[in-house]
Amino acid sequence: MTVDTGDLQGMVLGNIAGYRLVRHLIFAAPDAGALRRFVQEIRPLILFGTNKPTAARGWVANISFAAGAMAQLLPADVYAKLESTFRAPPDAERIGDVGSSAPSGWWEKQFRGDEVSCFVHIHAVGEEQLEAATAELLEEAAAAGLAEKIPRASGGRLDGAFLGFGPCGKGARLHFGYVDGLSNGKVAWDGAPSPERPVDYRSVVIGHYDDRFPCAPARDPAATILRDSSYLVFRWIYQDVATFERFLTQKAPPLFPKLPPARARELLAAKIMGRWRDGTPLCLSPDAPAPERCEESFAFAEDLQGIACPVSSHVRVMNPRDQELSGMAVTTGVPQIVRRGMPYGPELKGDKDDNVDRGILGLFVCASIREQFMRLAAWGQRNNFSDAFPAHGRDQDALIGNRAVPGATREFRIPKGPAGGGTVTGLPDFIRTKATQYLLMPSGQTLSRLVPL
Repeated sequence: MTVDTGDLQGMVLGNIAGYRLVRHLIFAAPDAGALRRFVQEIRPLILFGTNKPTAARGWVANISFAAGAMAQLLPADVYAKLESTFRAPPDAERIGDVGSSAPSGWWEKQFRGDEVSCFVHIHAVGEEQLEAATAELLEEAAAAGLAEKIPRASGGRLDGAFLGFGPCGKGARLHFGYVDGLSNGKVAWDGAPSPERPVDYRSVVIGHYDDRFPCAPARDPAATILRDSSYLVFRWIYQDVATFERFLTQKAPPLFPKLPPARARELLAAKIMGRWRDGTPLCLSPDAPAPERCEESFAFAEDLQGIACPVSSHVRVMNPRDQELSGMAVTTGVPQIVRRGMPYGPELKGDKDDNVDRGILGLFVCASIREQFMRLAAWGQRNNFSDAFPAHGRDQDALIGNRAVPGATREFRIPKGPAGGGTVTGLPDFIRTKATQYLLMPSGQTLSRLVPL
C-alpha cells in the first residue's frame, strides 16, 4: 500500500519555495456546528498535495485540530481509537517540560491548551499577503462563531520569518547561528525507503498500521476515516541566544587552549550541535568547516567514543544513525519524524541580552506522538539509549536538555582530541518551552468525512 500524496496537506509535509513568513492563528469553537461552518468556508483555501488554491495570492494555509475539536467532529467510538497520548494533555515530565518550561507558564498564561479547537497555519511571501490572509480567515472565523486565542500577554500572535540561507545557499539559519534543514529526511511516499528518500511513510501518516510502525487508529473502520492524516506537535520554543554566546566565550578557551579564542568558540559550538555552524558534519570535517560537504551523508560507527562528534551532541542524540543502541531502544529503533519550523523574533547581535523574545515555532509531524515525538524528547533529557553514554544515563542533549530535570548532570563530555577537550560543567538552559500543543492534521479525505461538503 502507498499514500495518495494529493490527499496530504501540502505545506507542512512538503517544501514550497518563496513562502518566508508564517503565522499560526489559534481558535476556539463553541460547538461542532461552528467548527464545521468555519471549515466549510475556508476549505478552498487549504493547500493539499494536488492543489495550490491561493498560490496566486501569495499565501497558502494548513489546518490542524486539537483533541477537543476531534471529539466534537468524530463519532465517540472512532475518537476513542485515536492515540491516547493525543487525547490527553502533554506529559510534561516525560518530554522534559519542567521548571521554567512547565505547562503552568505555557501560552504566556493567556489560555490553556484544552481551550484550543484548531490552528490555521498561514504561509506567505510577504507582509501584505500575510495580513490579507489573516483578515480573510478572521472574518470567516467570526462569521462561524469562533473566537481567536491570543497567545502573547502583549496581545501579539505567533509569527515566524525566514532568517536567510546558509553559506552555500542551502538550509536555513536559526538564532543560535546554525544552519538547519540539511538532513531532514525525505519521505518515500510510493514504497520502500531508499537512500534518496529514507523516511518510511508509515512513520508520518496514520491508517497504515504495521508492527514496526505502530499508530492509532490501528484497524478499520476508524483507520479508514483517519487514513493519511498525521499527528502534529506544535512547540513554541524560546532560545536564549545571549546565554549561549556567553557560554561559548567563557568555556571554549580553557577547553581548547591551543586555538585562538574565536576558533575555540566555533569548535565548542560545533561540538554542542555535532555540526559546524555552517552545517558541516563534524564526522566529515572535525577540524574546520567545509560547507561544500554540509549535505553529505555521515554516520557514527567510526567514531564510537565521540572523538569527532560527542555522543551527547544534538544531532547525534536526535538521530544516532548507525550508533549501537541498548535497552528498549534496540526494539524500537530510532524514531523517524518530519520537522518543519520557522524562527521568530529579530536576530541578536553580540551576547548582551536585549530581553526580546526569539526562538523557533516548531512543527513535528508523525504517526505516533508517543513512539516518535515523546521518545525523542525523552532521549534529549536522558541520554540512556546507548552504551556509548555513561551508565548512569543522566547526561542530556547538550543543546536542548532541560537542566531542571531531576538528576540531570549538567555536564557535557568532549573527549580529548588534537585541539583539546574535557568535561564542561554547569551547563545552562539554552532553550525554554513556552507551549506544546498536540494536534491532528487531517488529510483531504479525512477532512471531507469530518466536514462533508
